[in-house]
Amino acid sequence: MPRLRVVSLAAILGLLCLVLLLTGCPKPTEQEPIRVVVSDDSQSRDERPSGASVAELAKREGELAWYTSLPDEPAQKFLEQFERKYPGITARCVRESTFDIIQRIQSEIDNGKVLADVVHVLDVAPFVKLKKQGQLLRYESPEERSIPPQYKDPGIWSALRCVALCMAYDPNRVPDSEAPRTWTSLLDDRWRGKIALKDAQTAGSAYAHYYFLRELYGVSYWRSMAARSPKIFKTAEESMKALKSGDVAIVAGAMDYTIHDENAPDTPIRAAWPTDGVPLMPGPVAILRSAPHPNAARLFMDFALSEEGQRALRDLLGAYSVRSDVPPPEGSPNLKDLHILAPAGGWDQYALSQDTLKAEYTGLFHPGSE
Repeated sequence: MPRLRVVSLAAILGLLCLVLLLTGCPKPTEQEPIRVVVSDDSQSRDERPSGASVAELAKREGELAWYTSLPDEPAQKFLEQFERKYPGITARCVRESTFDIIQRIQSEIDNGKVLADVVHVLDVAPFVKLKKQGQLLRYESPEERSIPPQYKDPGIWSALRCVALCMAYDPNRVPDSEAPRTWTSLLDDRWRGKIALKDAQTAGSAYAHYYFLRELYGVSYWRSMAARSPKIFKTAEESMKALKSGDVAIVAGAMDYTIHDENAPDTPIRAAWPTDGVPLMPGPVAILRSAPHPNAARLFMDFALSEEGQRALRDLLGAYSVRSDVPPPEGSPNLKDLHILAPAGGWDQYALSQDTLKAEYTGLFHPGSE
């Protein structure tokens, strides 16, 4: 028996040597690590090339098209900082109002000629709709981890900035002691015909203002507001101009950064932060699935959401960042000190309600239009 065991072992070892010799077995020092490649054709997969190749491929693309509702001057300066960080990429900005930008993108999609790479507007609803259409590229930027969960749809969009909506007044005309402190105080007859509202037909922030206060107080609030003959303006600049001239006494739903811009020594504009709730509107940023320059778009997302990019945007625009390592704009309250309103039904419900509530708004504030 012992002799049989030895012979069998020798035979086995000989057979193994013969197989290795025939197959050209490499020496142990020449062995390479095993690599496992998993194929996944799912459209939701992050198709980002690995490592430094993103920057290399982006440089080969050489261009970036950013569609945004951000004011033109800070948008251009923000792109200039991006170009300095990534030389070899020429960034182009297309700037229009929120709903005009979305209409333009939808037209490009419908015509099969998408020119935009990255989109940013001050309204979550379009991103919810574009995601459902399968028109957003999934990309999980490493900077996304610093964005709180309520301000992102992981791998789809993240808040590039947030805008807090408050009330603005000129203390030379409205003493601090008489300035309104709640949204309901605006329904006092003393403000009849003296309130400026931004038009929710064209502006994402104005729709957010309408939505949040309707959710808080019901449509009766807006019926009462409409009965007090507020003045409707298409842009924040127009409403602030009316405030400074004395044409109106209060801007309701004023975006915090517009007050930051207008607060000059000769015409000091102040913010009144409503104690019954401050609507906070995230302005998402996302990559289009058919982006002609997807790698440049990925680099832009990384830059825009980074601490560096968020501080730049704050300083250029006075914009709030939701990153914990980026303090609020100088002179602005910390978001944690405000009573922030959020959509009770989530952002999907916010988006689903938009067409219906915009029609409702139109009936109240533009009754003669179709």
